[in-house]
Amino acid sequence: MGVFASLKAMFARLIDPPGSGTLRIERVVPYPPAAVPAAPVEQPDRRLRIHRGFAAALPVEDRFGLSGRTEEVDRMVRGVVWERKHVVVFGARGSGKTSLVRVFGDFADEVGQVVLYESTSGNIGFTDLFRPFLESLPGTGRDTALMQRLAALETTPFGPRELATALGEVRQSTVLVLDEFDRIDDPAVQSEVAALMKLLSDMHARVQVVIVGIAANVDDLISGHPSLRRHMLVVPVGPIAADDLRSLLETCAGKSGMTFAPDAAAAIVHSAYGSPYHARLFGVESALVANARGSDRIEMADVMRGFQSAFGAWADISGNDHRIFARAVGEPGVNDDLLRLVEHATLGAGESADASLGRAMVQVDPALVTMAHGAVMFRDSLAPQFLGLMIEHGVGARRFGGQ
Repeated sequence: MGVFASLKAMFARLIDPPGSGTLRIERVVPYPPAAVPAAPVEQPDRRLRIHRGFAAALPVEDRFGLSGRTEEVDRMVRGVVWERKHVVVFGARGSGKTSLVRVFGDFADEVGQVVLYESTSGNIGFTDLFRPFLESLPGTGRDTALMQRLAALETTPFGPRELATALGEVRQSTVLVLDEFDRIDDPAVQSEVAALMKLLSDMHARVQVVIVGIAANVDDLISGHPSLRRHMLVVPVGPIAADDLRSLLETCAGKSGMTFAPDAAAAIVHSAYGSPYHARLFGVESALVANARGSDRIEMADVMRGFQSAFGAWADISGNDHRIFARAVGEPGVNDDLLRLVEHATLGAGESADASLGRAMVQVDPALVTMAHGAVMFRDSLAPQFLGLMIEHGVGARRFGGQ
């Protein structure tokens, strides 16, 4: 067969292979498999949503999570930003002091102020209290008069006057927040802080100090020259109104994908005695109970079990106070006196000279502490609400019944 005949036969076989009516082409490189439809993205675990929604153990970070503190925030903004005063924020533990200050910081940042935070500790001197602020002050990254002043403070102890002189060189409005100021156990340090505040005001410095702490009144945190008072704004953080607590619970529940039955929310509002911390705590425990039974609606029975759970966690940590309360709770007359003490400690109800308060204080005396200026408080300022649970709901009252 000639060359051309051979080529013709080869092309004929390619076009019409023998034994097949159709051309079959093998795939050398396989195609990728068809995409499998993605599984739906799972919703966050409901328990995690509940914990995040109520966030009982964390300070509020922005204004949208703060309930019932509009007046306090407005006073801080007006006092610090416009009147350039120092501020003392005080109240019971769990009242929302730190949350209030953080939300204030959110507003202050919007108008160009620098807000610096530090938590204090008991055994600390004036120098160590303020040294952490120095490297964060605005203007410390440049070769300025401020840097020269601060360089002189880096390695040696300093007092109020030396620090005030250095802070006088700060050119941008700055707020130094000293949280947990009540933990400072040296009155001399408190006096030095008061002296610093007075010096900064006299110098018309752009730096202000905000003190935050647990106290019954401002004198339990700081005292100093009487003229300091006109340079200082006092912001007591007391109980928040029942309607605001209810709104707080509804907001937290909404974030968690839950709802409250009206009587369940009312029970928590009552037992929180104006405390946003306790409202969140009782709310999260009740929501977890409802979730465990497969419901997104929190009923009264869930709240009762939530009270038990919250109380148990507190009693494990505060066993001494629990034992004191368990021994005190008893006859109706005694319980009535104790309940008045709870209302007085949390809501400010009643007069300090009320005989019923005196009788109740005797019953729980080891759980109380007298502050520097005579006010009597619960040693654990979270405790009154748990005493209220014991009296009104019988929670934990028999846990130490044999002692």
